[in-house]
Amino acid sequence: KPQFFFFGGLSEKKGLRGIGKLAKELNQEKPMRFVCKEACSADFSGPENEFKQLNIFPFKRAFGLTPLRWSYKAMTWIEYELFDFFASRCVENSSPVYAVQGMALNIFKKAKKLGLKKFLIASSLHIERVWSLHKEEEKILGYDYEWLGPKLKDKILREYELADLIIVPSELTLETFTERGFAQERLKLMPREIDQDYFRRRQAKQDKVFRVLFVGRITPQKGIHYLVQAFRELNLPDSELILFGSTATRAANRWFKKLISNKRNIVTACGDARDAYEQASVLVHPSLQDNYGLAVPEALTYGLPVIVTENTGAKDLVKDGVNGFIIPIRDTEAIKEKIRFYYRKKDARTGD
Repeated sequence: KPQFFFFGGLSEKKGLRGIGKLAKELNQEKPMRFVCKEACSADFSGPENEFKQLNIFPFKRAFGLTPLRWSYKAMTWIEYELFDFFASRCVENSSPVYAVQGMALNIFKKAKKLGLKKFLIASSLHIERVWSLHKEEEKILGYDYEWLGPKLKDKILREYELADLIIVPSELTLETFTERGFAQERLKLMPREIDQDYFRRRQAKQDKVFRVLFVGRITPQKGIHYLVQAFRELNLPDSELILFGSTATRAANRWFKKLISNKRNIVTACGDARDAYEQASVLVHPSLQDNYGLAVPEALTYGLPVIVTENTGAKDLVKDGVNGFIIPIRDTEAIKEKIRFYYRKKDARTGD
């Protein structure tokens, strides 16, 4: 059986998306063996599948009692290393082995000893591109804010070397690998998908308020500070900005609170995004780098127009000027222009 190593859990109850959806697609071809950090629910694991859950929480908690808990980079590295370490001890002599970048090195070393095929699932643009963009933004913001440290970057580069095949979700991600000399035969394009039955309209928009929506992790790499600035400068009557997501660190939380302080008509939320999609007028995805951006196909499913940056993998789904617009990164004026375009329309939803 193919072996699939995944840091999260697998369940269809809350709608499969991203890597979970990829696992489901691969599982339709043949029974698989899943090794995950979180639970795999009965609605996912068929009778012929095998499932093993790794409980790394006690070890993570031990590190969380040390001063390392204040460093998001350090804790991300530790959590990835713990999963990779224990998962590598679960590798069996069955090919191929699927693992996600950043937590695949030890898994792949074990697989190589056993002579197994190693398939790496890319969860970002090529890591050198990500590193460059992070460093640029850190200089702009004036502090170190992100998850990616030099140890993790070097580890991912070594995973690239060991992988027989790298699975990428978008043409953009593919380009960032080929421009660094990766042969096409080592890359496979498999676009991320969402659960169309879960993300579908249940009710019509309830009022006339023009709502700009962002859905994703609240972090500078998503470019939301450019969106907040654009929305504030537009100062549109009867409008609202919804920032749907959560922060991962105390530093990011402090940055975010300062960003939205004294800002009228800005709402924060997290949880089930379906209500937000139904009541929104346009989705803005201003990411500095995103190898896909699942909020984009989700919004399109609800008939929302989307404004995305050129560094968003899901721009493949956008027909510029038809169901949305593609804009440069860090371009507040472009965000303002496109939001204003949809604000002037009677109903921004495509097809209405």
